[in-house]
Amino acid sequence: MIPEGGYEPPHQRSPRLPPTFQPVPMDARSVSTSSGSLPPPMSPTFLEAPETPDHVYPLNEHMKQMQRLTLDASKKLFKVVYTGLVTLKTVTARIPINKQQYLVLTNHHLLQYKSERKARADIDFHAQETHTWPNIPADRIVLTLGSIFAIHHIVSSPHTFRIEHIHPHSQETQALIITCPSLKECQLWVAKLRQAVAAFHITLLDNSTLTDTERFSVRDRLAKHNDTLDQDTMFMQKVIYKEKRVKQAADGRQPQHANVKEVFQPVLLAIGKFSLYLLPPPGSDMDKYWKSLERDRYGLLSIHGIQHQGDDDTFKVLVGQVGHPTRQLVLVSTLCEQIIHHLRQAIHAATAHSSLKTCRLELPKEMATVALQRLTLDVEDPFDLLMHAYCASLNLNRTRIKYQIRGKSADTFVLLPPDPVNDSPVAYSKYELLAILRALQNYPRFHQVVLAGISLKPLETWQQSKDDSWTRCQNEALPTSNLLANELYSLLVSCQPVLQKLDLTDCAIGKDNAVSDGGLIAIGLAVSHGKCCLRSLKLGKNKFKGPDLHALLTAIPTLAPTLVTLDVQEADLDFEQLEMLITRLLQQQPVNLRHLDVSMFTNDKTAPPPKDRQWMLSSNLMNTLLQGGPHRLVSIGLRGHRLRLSPGCLDLSTFRHVDLGYNHFSHDNVNALCRWIQTPTSFAAVEYLSLHGCHLDGHKLRDVLTAITKSGNNRVHLDAGGNPIWREVAHMPRLIHAFMHNEGPRSLALTSIDWEDAVVREFLDAVRDNQTLQSLDLSDMRLDIGHHHDQDGGLSGETTRVLAMVFERNSCLTSLTLSMHSTDLSAKSAKYIAPGVTAALGGLKLNRTLRHMDLTGLGIGDHGATALGDVLGCETALESLLLDNNRITIDGFRALSTAMQSNHRLITLPKPINDIRFQLQDLKNTIDDLTQMEKETQWFIMHSTGSNVKQATTQLLTQQNARQTAELNQREIHTVIQTLMALVERNASELGLWSQPKAQPTPRPYASSVSSLPSRPPTATSLAAVGVPNGNNLPGYAHAKPPQPLSREATKVYAHPPHLAAPSPAMPAEDASFQAYVHGFEDSPDHYDPSNLPPPQDAYPPYEVMSPVTTESDMSFSRRTTFSSVHSQYQQPHQQPHDMAMYFPDGRHPSTSSASRSYSRSGSMSTMNGSYSRGAPPPLPTSSMPIPMDNPGFTDDFGPRSGNYLSSSPASPRPHPSFSQQYASYAQNSYPQSVMSSSQDSWADEDHQVHRKYLPPDDRQR
Repeated sequence: MIPEGGYEPPHQRSPRLPPTFQPVPMDARSVSTSSGSLPPPMSPTFLEAPETPDHVYPLNEHMKQMQRLTLDASKKLFKVVYTGLVTLKTVTARIPINKQQYLVLTNHHLLQYKSERKARADIDFHAQETHTWPNIPADRIVLTLGSIFAIHHIVSSPHTFRIEHIHPHSQETQALIITCPSLKECQLWVAKLRQAVAAFHITLLDNSTLTDTERFSVRDRLAKHNDTLDQDTMFMQKVIYKEKRVKQAADGRQPQHANVKEVFQPVLLAIGKFSLYLLPPPGSDMDKYWKSLERDRYGLLSIHGIQHQGDDDTFKVLVGQVGHPTRQLVLVSTLCEQIIHHLRQAIHAATAHSSLKTCRLELPKEMATVALQRLTLDVEDPFDLLMHAYCASLNLNRTRIKYQIRGKSADTFVLLPPDPVNDSPVAYSKYELLAILRALQNYPRFHQVVLAGISLKPLETWQQSKDDSWTRCQNEALPTSNLLANELYSLLVSCQPVLQKLDLTDCAIGKDNAVSDGGLIAIGLAVSHGKCCLRSLKLGKNKFKGPDLHALLTAIPTLAPTLVTLDVQEADLDFEQLEMLITRLLQQQPVNLRHLDVSMFTNDKTAPPPKDRQWMLSSNLMNTLLQGGPHRLVSIGLRGHRLRLSPGCLDLSTFRHVDLGYNHFSHDNVNALCRWIQTPTSFAAVEYLSLHGCHLDGHKLRDVLTAITKSGNNRVHLDAGGNPIWREVAHMPRLIHAFMHNEGPRSLALTSIDWEDAVVREFLDAVRDNQTLQSLDLSDMRLDIGHHHDQDGGLSGETTRVLAMVFERNSCLTSLTLSMHSTDLSAKSAKYIAPGVTAALGGLKLNRTLRHMDLTGLGIGDHGATALGDVLGCETALESLLLDNNRITIDGFRALSTAMQSNHRLITLPKPINDIRFQLQDLKNTIDDLTQMEKETQWFIMHSTGSNVKQATTQLLTQQNARQTAELNQREIHTVIQTLMALVERNASELGLWSQPKAQPTPRPYASSVSSLPSRPPTATSLAAVGVPNGNNLPGYAHAKPPQPLSREATKVYAHPPHLAAPSPAMPAEDASFQAYVHGFEDSPDHYDPSNLPPPQDAYPPYEVMSPVTTESDMSFSRRTTFSSVHSQYQQPHQQPHDMAMYFPDGRHPSTSSASRSYSRSGSMSTMNGSYSRGAPPPLPTSSMPIPMDNPGFTDDFGPRSGNYLSSSPASPRPHPSFSQQYASYAQNSYPQSVMSSSQDSWADEDHQVHRKYLPPDDRQR
């Protein structure tokens, strides 16, 4: 009689369930500090300190060797583990199906007998472990324990479990189903089997359960995603995927066991750096596989939970799905504990710097106490690994997400607009934004997070839902379903106290009226709860809702003591709310507050009605702000506040950054402003002054320029755009005269201004020899065509020649912006301005000072690209070039690539994303049109005879060639762009920014200074655009539409070029003011100290590549490189650091020689008729006219020659400017400084003699 529960040998009898497999209460199975989540790292080597040396994963080599020796020793022994009468079911013919058998479990095999009596005849159940093996027939062996890889219970059948094993010869997966008399008997069988098979785990880990073919397929699949680990750390095993399918009852009742079906699918499990893979074995039924699993890859960070009860080899992985509820993956493996530990290792490796709970664990206590050794991955950027992991978890294209990590200690994160891949959207999706925020939450290393200009509206309109598993917050949730608010709150809480600066400017938060509560409420709540400590908070150009403002006002007492920067510009607050906010802030005595922007409006369309007292702040509060506040503000923004400046209202201020735009400036306001500008103790520290849209005419602007000249602080950047400065003809001569005689600042912005062709010509003629302007912004020119343009469109020929002369002769200008961005008038003006600019670009071949040029949105096309290629081939001083949205095709980019082969100066050229989009769409349309035309031509050939067939056949061949050429260009456009970007990176690597292999330069011949005007712009769909000559004779082609300028928001990609994302240029450590300007003056000192500025440097040779400056920072390089790189990070001149103002505080530029500084243009101006005249300009050498440095005929004008260089005698009297002196100015600016005699020590005396005090216009000519 067989006792209930089977037979267990006396020497092995123990409690029915061994302690290892005793059920543990749910609370005892909790793994970590809170709700059973992944524990934070606790030691450099282990994630947790091990209780005993045996509780370690993975095992070291000594432990593995001991297990191997134990297994080898057990092979020489024979013992009975467990026996019992069961019902067997197998798919093979070796054992009858559903037949009772008496099974005997030994330490090596599972044996079968018809009865207990026959089993006892062969085996002594009472014997201890013996070295004598009984004589067991081969047909009694059901399977070998070493071939088992899974043991698990079956839900659909009671008291039944299943054994998965591998056939020793065919290597096929087979199953053995065992049904026991009772549940207790079933549990005992599973426990004993698992205990016996555990001895063979070391063999499974060494040899794996995969064949060579399966291993190859797994490695190949991981390699496609660049997800392969080292050979030693790669984990791959064969497991069983188990799925329960329930048949729905017709009456809706709960289905019984008969309606439940379980599906068992063998899969290949592999764990990579970013993902968990469940791959089909080679040769398996793919239809059955995809029906069960639906996908074969799950990101590691999509694993929200892991459950394992310990009663069999089954474990559950809970994964989040995009747009669906959490999915439960039920897997079975005898190595389930090792798989779970390796998953925990991989998740910890991806989130090594985080303490957040990304995965909840429900494990037996003995598994929870295992110390996991850190899994070290060979990655340079841990944040990039984190982004890859989240993109893999959310099924995103990682190449679309662009960002920069800046700072000497890599503590600033700046999110850039997405990089469009093929026809992908131009904005981030909600899942992409979620991946970025989750990655930031799990990487608390950033001191500053900048999301400015990136729309977060998709997150704000995304409400939390049970049907979307990714809306579950990682940290404590707010009492709101707004996902953006919860994610921002989690970001602030998880990154404290490291995160101190948050920039959410212009993120479209709160602008959706359908959302009742905005996302900005999270910031006020986090500060009020003491969860974060922010020093800089920029929330401008978003819309504050009622709860958002209330939360911010509540947080002001906590925020004020440490607050340095507060930006709430254009936050849709009325003046009453804004006054409440400012008053509340000033009442808290913010001793560290240095930067405040409370601007209201950016254009006249949004401004309130004039003379309305309710749209003005109180006079006392406004005077307090204008005086710099109680603790001396450094930066103030007061756009659109209807300011009424009184004399002396700004005299006590210590501003560096002043924005007074969109305030109607009367003559009294201008007089008060000019009086403040001439106050040396106050205005001397100002570096930025905005008077944009202040209704300044030419007379008012001239007064401002004159006041700046008197003040001596010409390092200030003046934004005078949006003003009708050329409307009154009577004021034009004096304003032109001011520019002609070097009055005003070094950096000037005249954006969004109405121009006429004659005015442009006169202005450019005045700028041509200007020795003050170093940065000039003429973007968004609204050209009044009138009757001044040529018949074929564009600027007049005379204006084009003057612009070419500016390019050739101006020796002071280092930055020029001619971009088009916003208005319809700018779009119409672009097609008239672009041909003239293209024709004048040849003048840059002789320019040795211009280093930054922005032609974004100008529409220069392939003709402009070819002209720029000719310029770049001449190795000019140009270091930064912005060209996107110019309708440049692949031919233009090929011309630029050819020119870059011989250019080693250009180090900044952002990827032309919009032009790539235009070219791809244009080629697609061309291919579609040609394909349709080919079909029509073929139909015509089939239904025609005679000479018409021959003519149509010729036309068909032309169409086919054109289509094939377009298809070739479509395939090669990305390769051409990548080649161009690689050449730019080559130049940067030569200056220490990259370490890319150098390409061999290819020489390019010189061309004429002024390019010829194109007869007409190239058409978008003509065959000539795809490289087929005379293709525009074919029917069905229309001319391309003129390029539409981008909005400023759409071109923010240029603010931080994608190809400069990895290495950010380091700023000079000794230049505190420079760093303060670039970072918004947030950490700048309270007073202006010119001693902080670096001393002037020698001029760099035109054909010399300067070596980097060696500092402690790995990203430091020469100041010349710093300026050009920083220029590429700022779109507007008022955002650009003015290198001359920073590097040469006394007004000297090394490329400007003494002769050129002393040069004063002669001429006369008649203020009666509004015109002026001057002598003929001196001729300059061209590419065909070499500079006669060694010509003795010039020695008299240059002074005595000494050796191999030129010298100007300081003792000789200074004559009136002549052609020789003007030529000397050009020669000294065109050749290396080493050949000049002027030294750094002689600059001060030279400038003292040359310096001219302010004189009236009539006397200044003398």
